[in-house]
Order: sequence, then structure tokens, then C-alpha cells
Amino acid sequence: MNHTVRTCGTCSLCCKAMGIEELKKPAGVWCEHARPGRPGGACSIHETRYPICRGFHCQWIVSPDVPEELKPSKCKVILTGVQGAGDDQLVAYCDPADPGAWRRGAIYGFLKRQTRRPDGRPRTVIVRVGPRYWLVTHDADLDLGEAGGRKRFRIEPGPDGRPVARLVEDSSQSGRPAEA
Repeated sequence: MNHTVRTCGTCSLCCKAMGIEELKKPAGVWCEHARPGRPGGACSIHETRYPICRGFHCQWIVSPDVPEELKPSKCKVILTGVQGAGDDQLVAYCDPADPGAWRRGAIYGFLKRQTRRPDGRPRTVIVRVGPRYWLVTHDADLDLGEAGGRKRFRIEPGPDGRPVARLVEDSSQSGRPAEA
């Protein structure tokens, strides 16, 4: 398969929608170095940017399975893979300036399809808009409410195999993007 290498270009939505503890940057607030829409790159310190930023690549960049129309600057949602509770999760960070973007068009269909693996097993899909979280399942979108400070939701299989959300103290390492 011939896959074109994707780059951020003028997209910088990760610099706004995601929280970065190491930089004390909350979710939903632009990074002080972001220059949205700037030709040639949206980070004013791109060549010397922080290691946490240098190491981050959204799923649109790294996965050829993510369609072109789901570029974050177009659909207003950033997709990222997260390892957690012995299972990989898909976390979708939505632009808080357009909080319903994740429920529209191609991105919503993509999120729903991601709730099932090819073998039929469920996959955890979380949507985050600022401090608010949703668990997206094959059957429903469950509003989990807000988690702030050092709290986050941990999703794990319930007794019937369906996902269960628990609010827990965040014990993740500092310097990682805020997870679901």
C-alpha cells in the first residue's frame, strides 16, 4: 500500500485541546507557543519544542487507517491511542470551541466503528471536551461528567464484559499528556 507521509502542516489543535501537565497547560487553552494556521508549522518554537510535544503524534499522523477528512484541523477532534488497564484505548480530544464536533459526520461514524475490534471484542473509546468525558460504546454515548485536578476515569471491563468507568486518583507520570 502506498501511504503518503502526513505532517501537521498548519494544524495545531493538539496545542489547544490537550492538557499537558509538564507545561502546566490545561486542556482547552492554547499553548503560549501555538500559532494556529501559520504556514510552515503552527508552533513558534517547533525546532526546539518541548520533548513531550516532540514525542506526540496524533493518530491522523501515524495511522493510515484514519481517513484524510479526520485531520484534526478539519474535524476539530484529535485522536490518540493510550495504553491503559491492560487494553489499548482511543481517546478523542474535541476542540472546546466546538464541543459537539465529535458527534458530527465522519468523525462520529469513525468513533462508533472503533468501539469494536475486528474480532468483535469491545474497545474503549473516550471523548474529552475540556474537563468533561464521554464513554462511547457501540450502543450509546455515556456522559461521565467532569474529572479535574489529579482525577481521571479508568475504564475497565465489567462483569458482563461491558465497559465500566471509575473515577480514580491519577498516578501517571508527570510530563505525559492528560489521559482519559
